Amino acid sequence: MTDNFYNNFFNVVKNFPEKIALEFHGLSVTYLKLDNSVRCLENNLIKLGLRKGDRIIVSIQKSLEYIYLYLSCLKSGVIFIPLNPEYSDGEFNYFIDDCNPKMIVFDEKTIRKTTHNKILIAELCQDNKEPQIIEGSSVVSEKDPAVFIYTSGTTGKSKAAVISQKNILKNAADLIERWQISSFDSLLHVLPLFHVHGLFVGLNTILLSGGTILIKRNFSVKETIEDLSKCSLFMGVPTIYKRLVESDILNTENTKNTRLLISGSAPMSVDLHEKIYSKTGHKILERYGMSEAGMITSNYIDKKKIGTVGVSLDSVEVRIMSDSEKIIGKNIVGNIEIIGHSVFNGYWNQPEKNKESFTKDGWFKTGDMGYLDEDNFLTISGRSKELIITGGYNVYPKEVEDVLMQFQKVHDCAVVGRNDHDLGEVIIAYIVLKENTGMDNLFTFLKKKLVKYKIPKEIIKVEKIPRNAMGKIVRSSLK
Repeated sequence: MTDNFYNNFFNVVKNFPEKIALEFHGLSVTYLKLDNSVRCLENNLIKLGLRKGDRIIVSIQKSLEYIYLYLSCLKSGVIFIPLNPEYSDGEFNYFIDDCNPKMIVFDEKTIRKTTHNKILIAELCQDNKEPQIIEGSSVVSEKDPAVFIYTSGTTGKSKAAVISQKNILKNAADLIERWQISSFDSLLHVLPLFHVHGLFVGLNTILLSGGTILIKRNFSVKETIEDLSKCSLFMGVPTIYKRLVESDILNTENTKNTRLLISGSAPMSVDLHEKIYSKTGHKILERYGMSEAGMITSNYIDKKKIGTVGVSLDSVEVRIMSDSEKIIGKNIVGNIEIIGHSVFNGYWNQPEKNKESFTKDGWFKTGDMGYLDEDNFLTISGRSKELIITGGYNVYPKEVEDVLMQFQKVHDCAVVGRNDHDLGEVIIAYIVLKENTGMDNLFTFLKKKLVKYKIPKEIIKVEKIPRNAMGKIVRSSLK
Protein backbone atom coordinates (compact mmCIF):
# COMPACT_ATOMS: atom_id res chain seq x y z
CA MET A 1 0.00 0.00 0.00
CA THR A 2 1.14 3.56 -0.72
CA ASP A 3 1.40 6.41 1.75
CA ASN A 4 -2.19 7.71 1.99
CA PHE A 5 -5.69 6.35 1.81
CA TYR A 6 -6.83 7.87 -1.44
CA ASN A 7 -3.83 6.76 -3.50
CA ASN A 8 -4.69 3.19 -2.50
CA PHE A 9 -8.36 3.72 -3.22
CA PHE A 10 -7.58 5.17 -6.67
CA ASN A 11 -5.67 2.01 -7.54
CA VAL A 12 -8.90 0.11 -6.89
CA VAL A 13 -10.79 2.58 -9.10
CA LYS A 14 -8.37 1.91 -11.96
CA ASN A 15 -8.77 -1.86 -11.53
CA PHE A 16 -12.59 -1.88 -11.19
CA PRO A 17 -13.91 1.32 -12.86
CA GLU A 18 -17.33 -0.04 -13.85
CA LYS A 19 -17.92 -2.22 -10.82
CA ILE A 20 -20.64 -1.20 -8.35
CA ALA A 21 -18.99 0.26 -5.24
CA LEU A 22 -22.10 1.51 -3.41
CA GLU A 23 -25.78 0.65 -3.50
CA PHE A 24 -28.14 2.88 -1.56
CA HIS A 25 -31.91 2.35 -1.67
CA GLY A 26 -32.13 1.86 -5.43
CA LEU A 27 -29.14 4.01 -6.40
CA SER A 28 -25.96 2.38 -7.70
CA VAL A 29 -22.55 4.05 -7.82
CA THR A 30 -19.61 2.58 -9.74
CA TYR A 31 -16.04 3.03 -8.54
CA LEU A 32 -15.39 5.48 -11.40
CA LYS A 33 -18.48 7.52 -10.54
CA LEU A 34 -17.56 7.47 -6.86
CA ASP A 35 -14.08 8.80 -7.64
CA ASN A 36 -15.60 11.49 -9.84
CA SER A 37 -18.02 12.61 -7.12
CA VAL A 38 -15.19 12.77 -4.59
CA ARG A 39 -13.04 14.93 -6.88
CA CYS A 40 -15.95 17.29 -7.55
CA LEU A 41 -16.49 17.65 -3.83
CA GLU A 42 -12.81 18.31 -3.26
CA ASN A 43 -13.03 21.12 -5.79
CA ASN A 44 -15.94 22.59 -3.86
CA LEU A 45 -14.10 22.35 -0.54
CA ILE A 46 -11.13 24.19 -2.02
CA LYS A 47 -13.40 26.90 -3.47
CA LEU A 48 -14.82 27.41 0.02
CA GLY A 49 -11.34 27.97 1.36
CA LEU A 50 -10.72 24.64 3.09
CA ARG A 51 -7.21 23.27 2.97
CA LYS A 52 -5.14 20.42 4.38
CA GLY A 53 -5.25 20.50 8.19
CA ASP A 54 -8.52 22.42 8.44
CA ARG A 55 -11.20 20.76 10.56
CA ILE A 56 -14.73 20.09 9.38
CA ILE A 57 -17.55 18.79 11.60
CA VAL A 58 -20.02 16.51 9.81
CA SER A 59 -23.46 16.12 11.36
CA ILE A 60 -25.65 14.62 8.66
CA GLN A 61 -27.77 11.53 8.15
CA LYS A 62 -26.37 8.41 6.57
CA SER A 63 -26.27 8.94 2.81
CA LEU A 64 -24.13 8.64 -0.32
CA GLU A 65 -23.11 12.27 0.16
CA TYR A 66 -21.75 11.37 3.60
CA ILE A 67 -19.35 8.90 1.97
CA TYR A 68 -18.39 11.34 -0.80
CA LEU A 69 -17.48 13.94 1.83
CA TYR A 70 -15.53 11.46 3.95
CA LEU A 71 -13.44 10.34 0.97
CA SER A 72 -12.89 13.89 -0.29
CA CYS A 73 -11.51 14.85 3.13
CA LEU A 74 -9.16 11.87 3.09
CA LYS A 75 -7.99 12.92 -0.39
CA SER A 76 -7.53 16.62 0.37
CA GLY A 77 -6.18 16.38 3.92
CA VAL A 78 -9.11 18.24 5.45
CA ILE A 79 -9.72 16.66 8.87
CA PHE A 80 -13.06 14.84 8.95
CA ILE A 81 -14.93 14.99 12.30
CA PRO A 82 -18.09 12.81 12.33
CA LEU A 83 -20.67 13.52 15.04
CA ASN A 84 -23.89 11.80 15.98
CA PRO A 85 -26.75 14.00 14.65
CA GLU A 86 -28.77 13.07 17.76
CA TYR A 87 -26.50 14.96 20.17
CA SER A 88 -28.24 17.64 22.22
CA ASP A 89 -27.38 21.29 21.56
CA GLY A 90 -25.30 21.37 24.73
CA GLU A 91 -23.30 18.31 23.69
CA PHE A 92 -22.89 19.63 20.15
CA ASN A 93 -21.61 23.00 21.37
CA TYR A 94 -19.02 21.19 23.50
CA PHE A 95 -17.55 19.57 20.37
CA ILE A 96 -17.53 22.89 18.49
CA ASP A 97 -15.70 24.62 21.33
CA ASP A 98 -13.26 21.74 21.63
CA CYS A 99 -12.12 21.41 18.01
CA ASN A 100 -13.01 24.87 16.60
CA PRO A 101 -13.88 23.66 13.08
CA LYS A 102 -13.50 25.82 9.99
CA MET A 103 -16.87 24.54 8.77
CA ILE A 104 -19.85 22.49 9.94
CA VAL A 105 -21.85 20.40 7.48
CA PHE A 106 -25.55 19.76 8.14
CA ASP A 107 -28.48 18.45 6.14
CA GLU A 108 -32.09 19.66 6.14
CA LYS A 109 -33.02 17.46 9.11
CA THR A 110 -29.95 18.06 11.27
CA ILE A 111 -29.33 21.80 10.84
CA ARG A 112 -28.90 23.83 14.03
CA LYS A 113 -28.36 27.42 15.03
CA THR A 114 -24.67 28.22 15.36
CA THR A 115 -22.44 31.21 14.81
CA HIS A 116 -19.86 28.98 13.13
CA ASN A 117 -19.46 28.79 9.37
CA LYS A 118 -21.92 26.15 8.15
CA ILE A 119 -23.22 24.67 4.92
CA LEU A 120 -25.83 22.13 3.86
CA ILE A 121 -24.49 18.94 2.32
CA ALA A 122 -26.78 19.46 -0.70
CA GLU A 123 -25.09 22.80 -1.42
CA LEU A 124 -21.64 21.33 -0.88
CA CYS A 125 -22.31 18.51 -3.35
CA GLN A 126 -23.82 20.64 -6.12
CA ASP A 127 -22.26 20.83 -9.60
CA ASN A 128 -21.43 17.13 -9.51
CA LYS A 129 -20.04 17.07 -13.03
CA GLU A 130 -16.77 15.94 -14.53
CA PRO A 131 -14.15 17.70 -12.40
CA GLN A 132 -11.64 20.00 -14.01
CA ILE A 133 -8.04 20.03 -12.86
CA ILE A 134 -8.10 20.43 -9.08
CA GLU A 135 -6.20 23.61 -8.27
CA GLY A 136 -4.66 23.80 -4.83
CA SER A 137 -4.94 20.10 -4.03
CA SER A 138 -2.60 19.17 -1.19
CA VAL A 139 -0.06 16.40 -0.98
CA VAL A 140 -1.20 14.11 1.84
CA SER A 141 1.26 11.84 3.65
CA GLU A 142 0.80 8.90 6.01
CA LYS A 143 1.63 11.03 9.06
CA ASP A 144 -1.08 13.61 8.40
CA PRO A 145 -4.17 13.59 10.63
CA ALA A 146 -7.18 12.28 8.71
CA VAL A 147 -10.06 12.01 11.18
CA PHE A 148 -10.92 13.14 14.70
CA ILE A 149 -12.96 10.43 16.40
CA TYR A 150 -14.55 11.57 19.63
CA THR A 151 -14.52 8.90 22.31
CA SER A 152 -17.92 7.61 23.42
CA GLY A 153 -17.77 9.48 26.69
CA THR A 154 -19.32 6.65 28.72
CA THR A 155 -16.96 7.39 31.61
CA GLY A 156 -16.38 11.13 31.22
CA LYS A 157 -16.01 13.99 28.73
CA SER A 158 -15.42 12.97 25.13
CA LYS A 159 -11.92 13.49 23.78
CA ALA A 160 -10.89 13.73 20.13
CA ALA A 161 -8.61 10.86 19.13
CA VAL A 162 -6.42 12.10 16.26
CA ILE A 163 -6.37 9.32 13.65
CA SER A 164 -3.71 9.52 10.94
CA GLN A 165 -3.75 8.33 7.34
CA LYS A 166 -1.33 5.58 8.36
CA ASN A 167 -3.55 4.45 11.25
CA ILE A 168 -6.49 4.02 8.87
CA LEU A 169 -4.51 2.27 6.13
CA LYS A 170 -2.70 -0.20 8.37
CA ASN A 171 -5.88 -1.16 10.18
CA ALA A 172 -7.78 -1.72 6.95
CA ALA A 173 -4.92 -3.83 5.55
CA ASP A 174 -4.86 -5.98 8.70
CA LEU A 175 -8.62 -6.62 8.56
CA ILE A 176 -8.60 -7.36 4.84
CA GLU A 177 -5.99 -10.04 5.47
CA ARG A 178 -7.55 -11.49 8.65
CA TRP A 179 -11.06 -11.65 7.16
CA GLN A 180 -9.84 -12.52 3.62
CA ILE A 181 -11.83 -9.70 2.05
CA SER A 182 -11.68 -9.44 -1.75
CA SER A 183 -13.44 -7.85 -4.72
CA PHE A 184 -15.87 -10.77 -4.64
CA ASP A 185 -17.26 -9.64 -1.28
CA SER A 186 -20.35 -7.58 -0.64
CA LEU A 187 -21.18 -6.02 2.72
CA LEU A 188 -24.63 -5.31 4.13
CA HIS A 189 -24.03 -2.01 5.96
CA VAL A 190 -26.62 -1.11 8.65
CA LEU A 191 -24.32 0.68 11.12
CA PRO A 192 -24.07 4.46 11.68
CA LEU A 193 -21.24 6.27 9.92
CA PHE A 194 -20.23 8.50 12.82
CA HIS A 195 -18.52 5.62 14.61
CA VAL A 196 -15.30 3.64 13.95
CA HIS A 197 -17.26 0.42 13.36
CA GLY A 198 -19.40 1.76 10.53
CA LEU A 199 -16.92 4.28 9.13
CA PHE A 200 -13.51 2.60 9.22
CA VAL A 201 -14.35 -1.09 9.43
CA GLY A 202 -17.46 -1.00 7.26
CA LEU A 203 -16.27 1.33 4.49
CA ASN A 204 -12.49 1.20 4.34
CA THR A 205 -12.04 -2.56 4.15
CA ILE A 206 -14.49 -2.99 1.27
CA LEU A 207 -13.50 0.11 -0.72
CA LEU A 208 -9.83 -0.86 -0.59
CA SER A 209 -10.70 -4.39 -1.79
CA GLY A 210 -12.93 -3.54 -4.74
CA GLY A 211 -16.04 -5.05 -3.15
CA THR A 212 -19.60 -3.72 -3.01
CA ILE A 213 -21.36 -2.09 -0.06
CA LEU A 214 -25.14 -2.34 0.22
CA ILE A 215 -25.89 0.65 2.43
CA LYS A 216 -29.10 0.95 4.44
CA ARG A 217 -30.12 4.31 5.87
CA ASN A 218 -31.32 2.70 9.12
CA PHE A 219 -31.39 -0.73 10.69
CA SER A 220 -34.60 -2.67 10.11
CA VAL A 221 -35.02 -6.29 11.23
CA LYS A 222 -37.18 -7.26 8.26
CA GLU A 223 -35.07 -5.50 5.60
CA THR A 224 -31.81 -6.78 7.09
CA ILE A 225 -32.95 -10.39 7.03
CA GLU A 226 -34.23 -10.01 3.48
CA ASP A 227 -30.93 -8.47 2.31
CA LEU A 228 -28.62 -10.89 4.11
CA SER A 229 -28.93 -13.42 1.30
CA LYS A 230 -27.52 -10.84 -1.14
CA CYS A 231 -24.30 -10.27 0.80
CA SER A 232 -21.25 -12.24 1.86
CA LEU A 233 -20.47 -10.06 4.91
CA PHE A 234 -22.50 -8.56 7.72
CA MET A 235 -21.29 -6.39 10.60
CA GLY A 236 -23.36 -5.65 13.66
CA VAL A 237 -23.38 -5.06 17.39
CA PRO A 238 -24.93 -7.45 19.95
CA THR A 239 -28.10 -5.35 20.17
CA ILE A 240 -28.65 -5.78 16.43
CA TYR A 241 -28.00 -9.53 16.55
CA LYS A 242 -30.37 -9.85 19.47
CA ARG A 243 -33.18 -8.24 17.49
CA LEU A 244 -32.44 -10.41 14.47
CA VAL A 245 -32.44 -13.66 16.42
CA GLU A 246 -35.79 -12.77 18.03
CA SER A 247 -37.39 -12.66 14.57
CA ASP A 248 -39.36 -15.66 13.35
CA ILE A 249 -38.10 -15.20 9.78
CA LEU A 250 -34.35 -15.55 10.45
CA ASN A 251 -33.08 -18.96 9.32
CA THR A 252 -30.29 -20.74 7.47
CA GLU A 253 -31.86 -19.89 4.11
CA ASN A 254 -31.41 -16.15 4.79
CA THR A 255 -27.70 -16.57 5.44
CA LYS A 256 -26.80 -19.27 2.92
CA ASN A 257 -24.69 -16.82 0.87
CA THR A 258 -23.16 -15.09 3.90
CA ARG A 259 -19.66 -16.21 4.77
CA LEU A 260 -19.02 -13.99 7.82
CA LEU A 261 -21.19 -12.53 10.56
CA ILE A 262 -19.01 -10.08 12.51
CA SER A 263 -19.80 -8.48 15.86
CA GLY A 264 -18.12 -5.84 17.98
CA SER A 265 -18.39 -2.53 19.88
CA ALA A 266 -19.84 -4.34 22.90
CA PRO A 267 -19.41 -7.87 24.32
CA MET A 268 -21.71 -10.66 23.14
CA SER A 269 -23.06 -13.18 25.63
CA VAL A 270 -22.49 -16.91 25.15
CA ASP A 271 -26.27 -17.36 25.15
CA LEU A 272 -26.66 -15.01 22.17
CA HIS A 273 -23.82 -16.75 20.34
CA GLU A 274 -25.64 -20.06 20.72
CA LYS A 275 -29.01 -18.67 19.61
CA ILE A 276 -27.52 -17.18 16.43
CA TYR A 277 -25.75 -20.43 15.59
CA SER A 278 -28.92 -22.45 16.11
CA LYS A 279 -30.87 -20.17 13.72
CA THR A 280 -28.28 -19.46 11.03
CA GLY A 281 -25.64 -22.17 11.26
CA HIS A 282 -23.03 -19.41 11.56
CA LYS A 283 -20.65 -18.81 14.45
CA ILE A 284 -20.26 -15.11 15.10
CA LEU A 285 -16.77 -13.72 14.60
CA GLU A 286 -16.02 -11.28 17.43
CA ARG A 287 -13.33 -8.63 17.32
CA TYR A 288 -12.13 -5.88 19.66
CA GLY A 289 -11.45 -2.26 18.86
CA MET A 290 -11.70 1.28 20.08
CA SER A 291 -11.73 4.87 18.82
CA GLU A 292 -8.03 5.29 19.53
CA ALA A 293 -6.81 2.30 17.54
CA GLY A 294 -9.48 1.02 15.19
CA MET A 295 -9.54 -2.77 15.42
CA ILE A 296 -7.00 -4.36 17.76
CA THR A 297 -7.79 -8.09 17.80
CA SER A 298 -10.02 -10.45 15.88
CA ASN A 299 -10.92 -14.11 15.78
CA TYR A 300 -9.91 -16.05 12.67
CA ILE A 301 -12.41 -17.20 10.06
CA ASP A 302 -11.58 -20.85 10.68
CA LYS A 303 -10.78 -20.55 14.39
CA LYS A 304 -13.26 -18.76 16.60
CA LYS A 305 -13.18 -19.00 20.37
CA ILE A 306 -16.55 -17.98 21.77
CA GLY A 307 -16.19 -15.53 24.61
CA THR A 308 -12.90 -14.17 23.28
CA VAL A 309 -12.22 -11.30 20.87
CA GLY A 310 -9.44 -13.17 19.11
CA VAL A 311 -5.74 -12.58 18.51
CA SER A 312 -3.99 -9.25 17.88
CA LEU A 313 -3.85 -8.04 14.27
CA ASP A 314 -0.53 -7.89 12.44
CA SER A 315 0.11 -4.16 12.97
CA VAL A 316 -0.60 -4.08 16.69
CA GLU A 317 0.73 -5.82 19.79
CA VAL A 318 -1.21 -6.53 23.00
CA ARG A 319 0.13 -7.07 26.49
CA ILE A 320 -1.50 -7.55 29.89
CA MET A 321 -0.01 -5.53 32.73
CA SER A 322 -0.41 -5.31 36.50
CA ASP A 323 -1.12 -2.01 38.24
CA SER A 324 2.59 -1.86 39.00
CA GLU A 325 3.37 -2.08 35.26
CA LYS A 326 4.65 -5.64 35.22
CA ILE A 327 3.68 -8.18 32.53
CA ILE A 328 1.10 -10.69 33.75
CA GLY A 329 1.09 -14.38 32.87
CA LYS A 330 -1.49 -16.27 30.82
CA ASN A 331 -5.13 -16.46 31.96
CA ILE A 332 -4.68 -13.74 34.60
CA VAL A 333 -6.77 -10.56 34.37
CA GLY A 334 -4.87 -7.28 34.08
CA ASN A 335 -4.71 -3.98 32.24
CA ILE A 336 -4.75 -4.19 28.43
CA GLU A 337 -2.05 -2.12 26.73
CA ILE A 338 -1.38 -1.83 22.99
CA ILE A 339 1.23 -0.51 20.57
CA GLY A 340 1.48 -0.51 16.78
CA HIS A 341 0.92 1.23 13.45
CA SER A 342 -2.85 1.51 13.86
CA VAL A 343 -2.65 3.06 17.34
CA PHE A 344 -3.16 6.83 17.44
CA ASN A 345 -0.53 9.25 18.71
CA GLY A 346 -2.74 11.17 21.13
CA TYR A 347 -5.81 13.26 21.85
CA TRP A 348 -6.40 16.70 20.38
CA ASN A 349 -5.22 19.48 22.73
CA GLN A 350 -4.91 17.12 25.72
CA PRO A 351 -1.20 17.12 26.72
CA GLU A 352 -1.82 15.96 30.29
CA LYS A 353 -4.24 13.22 29.22
CA ASN A 354 -1.75 12.05 26.59
CA LYS A 355 0.99 11.87 29.17
CA GLU A 356 -1.06 9.66 31.49
CA SER A 357 -2.51 7.55 28.65
CA PHE A 358 0.85 6.24 27.38
CA THR A 359 3.53 4.31 29.23
CA LYS A 360 7.17 5.43 29.24
CA ASP A 361 7.95 2.83 26.57
CA GLY A 362 5.15 4.03 24.28
CA TRP A 363 2.28 1.61 24.96
CA PHE A 364 -1.28 2.97 25.08
CA LYS A 365 -3.30 2.19 28.20
CA THR A 366 -6.69 1.16 26.83
CA GLY A 367 -8.50 1.31 30.17
CA ASP A 368 -9.86 -2.16 29.47
CA MET A 369 -9.23 -5.23 31.60
CA GLY A 370 -8.73 -8.72 30.24
CA TYR A 371 -6.45 -11.72 29.85
CA LEU A 372 -4.63 -13.70 27.18
CA ASP A 373 -4.98 -17.48 27.06
CA GLU A 374 -2.33 -20.01 26.06
CA ASP A 375 -3.09 -19.34 22.35
CA ASN A 376 -2.95 -15.54 22.84
CA PHE A 377 -6.71 -15.16 22.38
CA LEU A 378 -7.90 -12.13 24.33
CA THR A 379 -10.89 -12.13 26.66
CA ILE A 380 -12.29 -8.76 27.79
CA SER A 381 -13.34 -8.54 31.44
CA GLY A 382 -14.54 -4.93 31.39
CA ARG A 383 -13.34 -1.36 31.86
CA SER A 384 -10.93 -0.71 34.71
CA LYS A 385 -13.11 2.21 35.82
CA GLU A 386 -16.10 -0.14 35.94
CA LEU A 387 -14.37 -2.61 38.25
CA ILE A 388 -16.40 -3.16 41.43
CA ILE A 389 -14.45 -3.83 44.62
CA THR A 390 -16.78 -5.30 47.21
CA GLY A 391 -15.41 -6.46 50.55
CA GLY A 392 -11.93 -6.59 49.01
CA TYR A 393 -13.03 -8.80 46.10
CA ASN A 394 -12.80 -7.65 42.46
CA VAL A 395 -15.94 -8.11 40.40
CA TYR A 396 -16.22 -7.28 36.71
CA PRO A 397 -19.76 -6.24 35.68
CA LYS A 398 -19.62 -8.31 32.50
CA GLU A 399 -19.27 -11.65 34.29
CA VAL A 400 -22.40 -10.95 36.39
CA GLU A 401 -24.26 -9.65 33.33
CA ASP A 402 -23.40 -12.82 31.39
CA VAL A 403 -24.98 -14.94 34.11
CA LEU A 404 -28.06 -12.71 34.37
CA MET A 405 -28.60 -13.06 30.61
CA GLN A 406 -28.71 -16.85 31.01
CA PHE A 407 -31.91 -16.49 33.07
CA GLN A 408 -34.69 -17.04 30.56
CA LYS A 409 -36.88 -14.20 31.84
CA VAL A 410 -34.20 -11.47 31.48
CA HIS A 411 -34.28 -9.47 28.26
CA ASP A 412 -31.44 -7.04 29.05
CA CYS A 413 -29.33 -6.05 32.04
CA ALA A 414 -26.54 -3.89 33.43
CA VAL A 415 -24.46 -4.12 36.60
CA VAL A 416 -22.83 -1.26 38.52
CA GLY A 417 -21.27 -0.68 41.93
CA ARG A 418 -22.84 1.47 44.64
CA ASN A 419 -20.89 2.94 47.55
CA ASP A 420 -21.37 1.06 50.80
CA HIS A 421 -20.13 1.94 54.30
CA ASP A 422 -19.17 -1.63 55.23
CA LEU A 423 -18.08 -3.25 51.96
CA GLY A 424 -16.79 -0.25 50.03
CA GLU A 425 -19.13 -1.08 47.15
CA VAL A 426 -22.07 -3.41 46.65
CA ILE A 427 -23.29 -4.83 43.36
CA ILE A 428 -26.52 -3.45 41.93
CA ALA A 429 -28.17 -5.06 38.90
CA TYR A 430 -30.67 -3.37 36.62
CA ILE A 431 -32.76 -5.73 34.51
CA VAL A 432 -35.31 -5.51 31.73
CA LEU A 433 -37.71 -8.45 31.88
CA LYS A 434 -39.32 -10.13 28.93
CA GLU A 435 -43.00 -9.42 28.42
CA ASN A 436 -45.42 -10.94 30.93
CA THR A 437 -42.66 -12.36 33.15
CA GLY A 438 -41.41 -11.73 36.65
CA MET A 439 -38.10 -12.35 38.35
CA ASP A 440 -39.26 -15.22 40.57
CA ASN A 441 -36.39 -17.61 41.36
CA LEU A 442 -33.77 -15.21 39.96
CA PHE A 443 -31.78 -15.05 43.19
CA THR A 444 -31.98 -18.86 43.50
CA PHE A 445 -30.62 -19.11 39.95
CA LEU A 446 -27.77 -16.69 40.70
CA LYS A 447 -26.77 -18.59 43.84
CA LYS A 448 -26.18 -21.66 41.70
CA LYS A 449 -24.07 -19.74 39.19
CA LEU A 450 -22.07 -17.20 41.20
CA VAL A 451 -19.95 -17.09 44.34
CA LYS A 452 -21.71 -15.21 47.12
CA TYR A 453 -19.81 -11.91 46.82
CA LYS A 454 -20.70 -11.63 43.11
CA ILE A 455 -24.45 -11.88 43.68
CA PRO A 456 -26.15 -8.46 43.37
CA LYS A 457 -27.21 -6.90 46.64
CA GLU A 458 -30.21 -5.44 44.88
CA ILE A 459 -31.94 -6.11 41.54
CA ILE A 460 -33.95 -3.25 40.08
CA LYS A 461 -36.49 -3.65 37.28
CA VAL A 462 -36.32 -0.96 34.60
CA GLU A 463 -37.94 -0.46 31.22
CA LYS A 464 -34.69 0.17 29.33
CA ILE A 465 -30.93 -0.03 29.83
CA PRO A 466 -29.19 3.23 28.79
CA ARG A 467 -26.82 2.56 25.89
CA ASN A 468 -24.91 4.71 23.46
CA ALA A 469 -25.29 4.56 19.68
CA MET A 470 -23.14 1.42 19.41
CA GLY A 471 -24.87 -0.50 22.19
CA LYS A 472 -22.39 0.12 25.00
CA ILE A 473 -23.96 0.48 28.43
CA VAL A 474 -23.76 4.04 29.80
CA ARG A 475 -23.13 3.04 33.41
CA SER A 476 -22.74 6.63 34.56
CA SER A 477 -26.46 7.13 33.88
CA LEU A 478 -27.33 4.18 36.08
CA LYS A 479 -25.04 5.31 38.86
